[in-house]
Amino acid sequence: MLAPTAGPNWYTIWSRLVVEGLDRLSPPRTYQPRLADERLSQLLTNFPAVLVNGPRAVGKTTTAGRQAAEIVQLDQPARAAAFAADPDAALEGRAEPLLLDEWPEVPAVLGAVKRAVDTNSRHGRFILTGSVRAEVEQRKWPGTGRLVRLSMHGLTELEVLGQVVAGRRGFLERLEVADPGAFDLPGIRPRLREYVERALRGGFPDVTYRLGSSSARDTWSASYLDQLLTRDAATVAPGRDVDKMRRYSRPSR
Repeated sequence: MLAPTAGPNWYTIWSRLVVEGLDRLSPPRTYQPRLADERLSQLLTNFPAVLVNGPRAVGKTTTAGRQAAEIVQLDQPARAAAFAADPDAALEGRAEPLLLDEWPEVPAVLGAVKRAVDTNSRHGRFILTGSVRAEVEQRKWPGTGRLVRLSMHGLTELEVLGQVVAGRRGFLERLEVADPGAFDLPGIRPRLREYVERALRGGFPDVTYRLGSSSARDTWSASYLDQLLTRDAATVAPGRDVDKMRRYSRPSR
């Protein structure tokens, strides 16, 4: 048997590259402030539990994690096992606000949060993140009256440009109040080509900040759409013709 040698274990390093991916080993990018930051903080100040929902990969976990005292990632089998066995006991003694990430992996945790809130309704106790699909699939929804919702969407240009400031509303919120002064045009306006490029880029953080080439972005977007059609649509609406839906979503030539 060979004795261990000094220096880096190249097999271990290679395994980490394969299992975790290069992105996990690279330095984390600087957090880009989101319009949801201030809203989430306000909700936690007034309510015991907040459910952050929205499409996959829009940054729910990253945003919610910045305001959590402890994060439990329920898509990790070891963590999920404890909550599946006894979710009420697993919630006890946790730092709060407690972020329960990917709660649909252990649906019973939602009932445990309900019971915890019924027992002690102090503000800022829980944050839950999950996709909209998870709510549709739940036959019984114990969150009514206990959870308030915060919907997250893709990045706005305000967020991409780093111009999010306290008290500043997003476009849709400004549209609701119909304030003419809230729609002043910027001093420097993009050219038509830049408008088109921004529209094609979309608002997913991974696409915006990590993928540099248009071909890589197209590949990511096509894969995302395919998973929506083959998995989510089939689950939410069984019996739909996936091939026909895929043809509808195919760009015209």
